[in-house]
Amino acid sequence: MFEHKNYEMLTLEELIAEQAKVYKQKNPILIFTGLALSVLIFATIKETQGFIHYVLPIVLGFVLFKNLQKLNIIRKELDARRSKENFRRE
Repeated sequence: MFEHKNYEMLTLEELIAEQAKVYKQKNPILIFTGLALSVLIFATIKETQGFIHYVLPIVLGFVLFKNLQKLNIIRKELDARRSKENFRRE
């Protein structure tokens, strides 16, 4: 999940496929992060103690952050390639 790819070396089709894959991962991560935050709020209200109540939202937030960061890198690369294509056509 946290592999570092050189997106400049990928073809346009591979880059679009990678963007679709990362974008599909975003929704389940958001759902699990929301559930983890609701568990954290519930645990805080009920004054329960537990390590997982605090660690789970932090870990899922980190995974969400890395996923969104990867998606932004792919979008920037796609925009750069599209602008080069438009520049060549003019």
